[in-house]
Amino acid sequence: MIITVNGTKLTAEMEDNSSVEALLELLGDGDVTVTLSLPDQQ
Repeated sequence: MIITVNGTKLTAEMEDNSSVEALLELLGDGDVTVTLSLPDQQ
């Protein structure tokens, strides 16, 4: 699988587990965008 992070393309190897199965099901509907943020550092 090719993923893009901040415009950089990376290759990801899929494992054999239920999380990957769920992700592949979502990808069947098209691209998926995941937005991550870091917690506030105090």
